Amino acid sequence: MSISQPNNNRNTSAPHSRRLAIIGGGLSGIAAAEHAQRLGFTPEIFEWSGTLGGRLSSFSVPGFTDEIDNGQHVSMNCNTELAGLHSRLSLEQFFVSSPLSFVNRAGKQYALHPFPFLPHRWKYLFAFLRFPFISFSERIKTLSLLKKLGTFSAKQNEQHKKCFAAFLAEHKVSNACINSFWQPMVLSALCETIDSVCVQAVADVVHGTFFTGCPLSFQIPAAPLKQIYHTAVAEKLQQLGIPVHYFSRVKRLYWNEAAENEPARVFALETASGEAFDFDYFILAVPIWRARDILNHSELEEYVDELGLERFESGAVTTVHLYLNRPILPPPQSVAVLLNGAGQFLVCHSAKNNTAGYKHTITISAAHRLLSDEELTAKGSGAVVEKVLQQLSASFPTVFSSEGQEPFKVLHSRVTTYFEAAFAPTVAVYSARPTQQTPFCNLALAGDWTQTGLPATMEGAVISGQKAAEVFAE
Repeated sequence: MSISQPNNNRNTSAPHSRRLAIIGGGLSGIAAAEHAQRLGFTPEIFEWSGTLGGRLSSFSVPGFTDEIDNGQHVSMNCNTELAGLHSRLSLEQFFVSSPLSFVNRAGKQYALHPFPFLPHRWKYLFAFLRFPFISFSERIKTLSLLKKLGTFSAKQNEQHKKCFAAFLAEHKVSNACINSFWQPMVLSALCETIDSVCVQAVADVVHGTFFTGCPLSFQIPAAPLKQIYHTAVAEKLQQLGIPVHYFSRVKRLYWNEAAENEPARVFALETASGEAFDFDYFILAVPIWRARDILNHSELEEYVDELGLERFESGAVTTVHLYLNRPILPPPQSVAVLLNGAGQFLVCHSAKNNTAGYKHTITISAAHRLLSDEELTAKGSGAVVEKVLQQLSASFPTVFSSEGQEPFKVLHSRVTTYFEAAFAPTVAVYSARPTQQTPFCNLALAGDWTQTGLPATMEGAVISGQKAAEVFAE
């Protein structure tokens, strides 16, 4: 039904104006604002908290001299849209690059190095043929499956209706290969187990990682996420003339039904304080649960049902923050992919904090699957730290040995869990995600939960914001 015009509008749109309200100041909202301005729109961001960045945030903890990130966020060189956004917002200075290396619980380490004389997508062929954690025959089969997945098309293949575990079973992949290669990749990239994710989600990860020709290296934040995605981004947005309304929680949208020769249109938003603002265009760039709340308050329950938002399940990511008296990884290496354990990523920050020691973060993706209910609470954090330390000591026995050096010590530790870190890319949800377009001619959706061709990643969030802005440019 149509909702009447609010009486407390503060802004009046001029004829042919392109004023755009972006609801949400996370990465997708930031990307939408930056891209929309380049397309000729005049964007404004409405953020319900006091900081930008959304899940890319940091917080202070008593006893720690630096802020702790809300999880360890890393990107890869193949994330070209994210890299482009970083460049345009002058954020490259906050990141360092680290090569891709693996280590298992037996202490065996292996780094993937490209072969310079091969074509782009084959640069890592020889390196993978020497991958020591699976047999040679399994490496050959894995390369074949990677090629199959890298050229996979759901439109031409019914495999997208299966979970990835069924796909691996059909191709008779061994448990050893699953445990040492496929499961770690799926856990870290998709925040779920092979039993839950769909084949298409894995195919999108494989294509984006191995078939772009980009070096397989990680981009690691060298500063707290809040400093990057709030302080630095806010300063750049101010330079660009893009206003940000902090502590402005949008409660509802006002809209008109379609009429003869007139499409359905949103004409204003209302904040929780009762203020209403009219704009020409709107982008809803918020998490799934907030999108559902805003649309329901806007009397758009039928549209919410059509989107199927209740089908989305969230995955949890736990991060163990350790401050040690010496670094685990030798400089300049700062990242290791951990195999055969709860933790999947180890990041060793190069600089030593004089009071807290060397900072390390260990990421446990799909923590809702890998940890017990108690371990996901503050009461069980000690058990999680102990589990991670056991994994690290097995993976790096020389580092943890006290022979000939100062005894290894944990100076401080902290465990954080984000319970809505990513949506589960299941068969029922992944390919059925909504596009950025809506039934309203001037309303678009953004967020890594919309159709981006990628799972819930920072690259996907940026793509969603850009696509949402382009809806109105068509």
